[in-house]
Amino acid sequence: MGAYVCFDRHIHIGYETRTNGILSQLGYVDINEQMLNEIVSNKGVKWIQISECLPDEAYQKIDQILLVRPDITFRLFQFLNCQEIDISFLKNMPHMKRLRIDCIDFKSNTNRINLSVLAELSLKSLHMECFDLIDYEFIQNLSDELEELFIMADTMGAGIRFDCTWLLKYKNLHTLWLGKKAKKNLEKINQLPKLKSLSLRGIKLTDFSFLWKMNLEKLALLWNSNSNLNELANLKSLKEIELWRINKLSDISFISELTNLEIIKLQDLKHVTSLPDLSRHPNLQRVFLIDTGINVKELPNYLQEKVSNWDNR
Repeated sequence: MGAYVCFDRHIHIGYETRTNGILSQLGYVDINEQMLNEIVSNKGVKWIQISECLPDEAYQKIDQILLVRPDITFRLFQFLNCQEIDISFLKNMPHMKRLRIDCIDFKSNTNRINLSVLAELSLKSLHMECFDLIDYEFIQNLSDELEELFIMADTMGAGIRFDCTWLLKYKNLHTLWLGKKAKKNLEKINQLPKLKSLSLRGIKLTDFSFLWKMNLEKLALLWNSNSNLNELANLKSLKEIELWRINKLSDISFISELTNLEIIKLQDLKHVTSLPDLSRHPNLQRVFLIDTGINVKELPNYLQEKVSNWDNR
C-alpha cells in the first residue's frame, strides 16, 4: 500500500488509480480508511491535487484528509477539458484551509472560474498563479483568517485590477508574495501589523524606505532590474534574504549589515562574484549559492561548510 503515497510531497487524485511503476494518480474510490490513515500519517505530503472535476464523494474524502491534516494544501490545476470551472464544491469542504489554484489560463475566458466562491471559504492560505487573470477584486472579500497570500499577476495585457490597500483588512497576514503587476499602492503594506515574510517578483523598487518600519524576517526579491540594494541594510530584523535573477546586481555588500540573518539565498546572479564579510553573523545557518559568479573554494572555511548549491527545504 505504501506505493500510493510515494509521491515527492504530493498526491494526485482522479477517477481511477493509474501507475507505471510509480503511481501517477490515486483513484478516489481507492481511498478507504486504511488508505486515509496512511496518507495522513505521511508527513512528507504537502499538497493534494486534482486536475479535473470529480464526484462529491471524492471531495468528501479529501476533506476527511484535511480534517486530520489542515497543513496540507488543496491544489486545483490545469482542468484542460473544462472551458468553465465551477468551484462551488469547495463550500462543502469545511476543513480546507489552504488553497492553490494554478496552471489555469484565463486568456480565452476572463470568467473561467467563479472566484466569488472564495469569499465563502475559511481560508488561511491562498495561492493564485493563473496566467492572464485580470480581475482580482475577489481578494477584497476573503476570510479575515487569511495568513498567507500568493498572487503571481502575470498577464500579456497592460494591467490588472488589484490594489494593495485591499490587503489591509487582513490583520493576521504574515506571508505575502506579489508578482509583476500586483504593485498598486505597494507601500501601504507596511500597515500590515503581522507581516513577516515578503516576496516581490518582477517589481522594481526605487525607494525601499517603506519597508523600514516593518519587522520583516524574510525578504525575497526576484526577477527585477534593481542594481542598488544598499537601502536594505536598514532591515535589521531580517533572518532570511533571497535574491534571484536580478540581472544588473553586482554589489551585495549591504548583507554584511544584516547580522541577524540565518539564511542567505543567491540564485542566477552572474555578476555577483563575492560574498561580503559575514563574520558578524552568529546565527547564519545556510548559504544557498545557485548559478552565481562566486567561487565557493575561495570562501573562508567557516562559510564553505554552510554553502549548498541546492535548496531542498
